[in-house]
Amino acid sequence: MFNERQFKIWITAMAVIFVVVNVTWYSSYLYRRYDGKRMYQRIKNNRKIYVYDTYYRTLNSAMYVSNDKDTNRLIEFYSRSEKQDRGAVINFPIKYLSFSYPVYLIDNYALDNNSRVMEVIDIDTVADSYSYRRGFIYKGTAHVEAPSDSLLIEYDKFVKSRDTVEFPSWRNH
Repeated sequence: MFNERQFKIWITAMAVIFVVVNVTWYSSYLYRRYDGKRMYQRIKNNRKIYVYDTYYRTLNSAMYVSNDKDTNRLIEFYSRSEKQDRGAVINFPIKYLSFSYPVYLIDNYALDNNSRVMEVIDIDTVADSYSYRRGFIYKGTAHVEAPSDSLLIEYDKFVKSRDTVEFPSWRNH
């Protein structure tokens, strides 16, 4: 199939491609890790908040947008949700933040100003890479305290009732 010269060229090309891909991947990993650690150092002393909503009498993870141009759509959706308008339409990319652990505020005074959105960072401090998500949340979903135990119990009941599926059994016949 290959003569000896073609085989050496092919092996050399594969080795070069292998090295270039791995060096690129590893340098990308190191940059993301450096960027995550740098971001954490910048915001570690900032205020922490929990993000969730209870507009429909259940605990829900808060949605966020990462693009500044989608903030008006986020505000419109949550403004209608506050009024329990079931016709509220999500017309932005759906991304959620967990209500189980806090996120960091970019601006410590964001809770006090008149803006309807706040910029937050959800950073994974447990992982070695310090990966993070940065975005804008609706101010009404920001809370200083974690969700109450009663909300969490109701949420667990809801999830368990939704996920429980009974299959017909041959023993019931």
